[in-house]
Amino acid sequence: MNGAIELAAGYRKALNSLRGAAALYVVIYHLRYFSTFDWFTEFPVIRYGYLGVDFFFILSGSIISHVYLKQGVVGGKAFWFKFTWYRLARLFPVHFLIMVLMLLAFLFMQELEAKEPWVSQSSALDWLTLTLMIRQWFMPDGYVWNTPAWSISAEFFAYVVIFPIVVRLAKSNITILLGVFLATVGGLMLGYLYATFGTINVVSSSGPLIRVAGGFLIGCGLYCIIDNLKVECNWDFLLIISVAFTTTGLIFSPKLLNEGIKPDILLIISFVVVILSAYKSVGPISKFMSLPILFWFGEISFSLYLCHVPVMGLCRYIAEHLGIERGYFFGCCCVLLSILSAHILYRLVEIPSRQKMRMIHKHLQTRTLPC
Repeated sequence: MNGAIELAAGYRKALNSLRGAAALYVVIYHLRYFSTFDWFTEFPVIRYGYLGVDFFFILSGSIISHVYLKQGVVGGKAFWFKFTWYRLARLFPVHFLIMVLMLLAFLFMQELEAKEPWVSQSSALDWLTLTLMIRQWFMPDGYVWNTPAWSISAEFFAYVVIFPIVVRLAKSNITILLGVFLATVGGLMLGYLYATFGTINVVSSSGPLIRVAGGFLIGCGLYCIIDNLKVECNWDFLLIISVAFTTTGLIFSPKLLNEGIKPDILLIISFVVVILSAYKSVGPISKFMSLPILFWFGEISFSLYLCHVPVMGLCRYIAEHLGIERGYFFGCCCVLLSILSAHILYRLVEIPSRQKMRMIHKHLQTRTLPC
């Protein structure tokens, strides 16, 4: 137990620190839109921050499978209602609150006739479909309003479309062969994006849905492999090696680009090894990654991911009107304010709403039980 939320049996706390690191990576990647400091030139490792989203997709597939796959194999309609309800409890409250605040901010700016509102404007239909987490299902040609929320829409697609397919395939048996098949299909999906567009960071048409399906399937396949993996290995050592390889690949990404190589797929492979080794490791590195401060950072990662663009947009708006330089220190302040906002959202919105919605589910469940 973590005081405020329930942890699934066998949950690997070390994975939470990876989730927090991925969220922070995306946040720093987005600084280029708000700060005048050239983050990409000074810190080339930031250039591939968009892959933090793909790390989330792979990790999500692994964790969802860890918690729900075996339940789904033996479960019926009651399971799918619980699964969907719990996923909504996880995603919707913070997302909905931020979308409402952004809409109110946009309307307020329009009332003031501001020339450059600090929210990315779009149509009411865009706002509605994004808020309901279905906008990406219509394969639009760009991101609107709270731009990171596209992945929430895509992730929800993975929950209600991709995961049921995985459960159906797993009904025969959860084997390494099934894991290899799922991971291969997911890898081919990402490979298709890379071969077609030269990157997996595709924002238009079916690209985002292919991207989330590929990453999620890799994660589901990874769990099936892990669940049946009997190989003894120094997983702590492999964790160190895989993290070092990932970091080195990011640092030397400019040289790879000069050679005409975009390291998207190589980094995705290294992400898989990082997740595998973090999942299996029980040594000192895993224990270090499970420290309360790192675990907390993973807990606020969802709120951090959703709130950082609105927070940094507001900071930019204020800085421009007050004549504050938007350099390096401005960017650092944006990150710190985003983390603070994420903590507040986590404590005041995420935890209470998740607990409330789970209580509602239990209440509905007891009312539907036969007398």
